[in-house]
Amino acid sequence: MKNRIFIYTVLLLVFCLALGGLSASGAETKKIVVGAKDFTEQYVLGNLMTLLLQENGFQVEEKFGTAAAITRAGLISGQIDLMPDYTGTAGAVYFKYPEKIDDPVKLYEMAKKDDLEQNNMVWLGRTTFNNTYALAIKKDMIDAMGTSISSLSEYVNKDPEKVLFAVNHNFYEREKDGIFGMAEYYNMNILRKNVKAMDTGLTYDAIDRNQVNVAMVFGTDGKLRKFDLL
Repeated sequence: MKNRIFIYTVLLLVFCLALGGLSASGAETKKIVVGAKDFTEQYVLGNLMTLLLQENGFQVEEKFGTAAAITRAGLISGQIDLMPDYTGTAGAVYFKYPEKIDDPVKLYEMAKKDDLEQNNMVWLGRTTFNNTYALAIKKDMIDAMGTSISSLSEYVNKDPEKVLFAVNHNFYEREKDGIFGMAEYYNMNILRKNVKAMDTGLTYDAIDRNQVNVAMVFGTDGKLRKFDLL
């Protein structure tokens, strides 16, 4: 369930950055609208992009904190010019490839080609930054649930009715690599009625308040330490 991050943008901005060498000198400064989704990693990446553009003379407007579908729609419609995104999301959600593609380079090339042909958008080069969906539990539940996906499966399957999950809307809706695709792959009997879909940041609050037993998190998120989750 790993997603590799890529920065992609409308075609006009790619040409502007490539030909201008990331510099706005010698030409009328264009305001660049940078978008970011509604979770920590996106805020960090969006701010890094803003700083890079500003240091090279561009005016920047930030549109951060919108839901994933809204951010993507803003890029397609031209309301934003640049955003960080994931090939895993492109394959599973945007283009709905019928087969799961494990080769990150192949997936990148497919998404790059399809977004250019279908939406006239260009994906910039891949970064080495990697993010991962994960399931987290409270540390006081280690004895019962264990520390692996297989031990969690055993715990859930003993009494599926009592185990509640909190996930974000994307992870709930993704067919092949979302919560239910994961459950099928690991033979985990997760009841659909026991999965609560919510905004990304709220999954941490839900498990902290004992409203759920298991929370979807991101492997890069500092909230794992803040809420003392495993």
